[in-house]
Amino acid sequence: GDCVRFTNLAPHLLVFAGRLKGMLSLTQELTTQRELERAVGRALAEARHSSDAYAAATELPADGSSKGRYVVLMELDRYPADLAGLERQIDRGLCDENRVYKAHRAGNVAILPPRIVCLDSGTFRRVLGLSNVQQKIPRILTAVQRDRLLEEHQRMP
Repeated sequence: GDCVRFTNLAPHLLVFAGRLKGMLSLTQELTTQRELERAVGRALAEARHSSDAYAAATELPADGSSKGRYVVLMELDRYPADLAGLERQIDRGLCDENRVYKAHRAGNVAILPPRIVCLDSGTFRRVLGLSNVQQKIPRILTAVQRDRLLEEHQRMP
């Protein structure tokens, strides 16, 4: 289901505020869809990129450690000249949005920096079987969805 927020009570005006189900959580930081969207939106704007199709999932373990990270899968308007810089901007945004994420990211104590995976345009819709515009790309992916998208990414030239 969707969450809505009233912006005015007379007359009634409401805006879409996110989804009820789905949070990212490696260490009980409980990052919401709204926090993810704000962090990614600011990072894309700062990097002068655009993407309507992006989603995130957790990856645990990561880099051969017992720690985890967020994987942000994105269909970007173009490949970033500074992918690591975009990853740092998303990380800063997540720290700004979620104080528990920030505490667990400090010094890589519990969460490693996020990783971006760039996908070809249309990959989300094709792999997730979203055939019409009414079907939204989920911002928070299940492990199964993440794995299917990463497998598709491995097949890309």
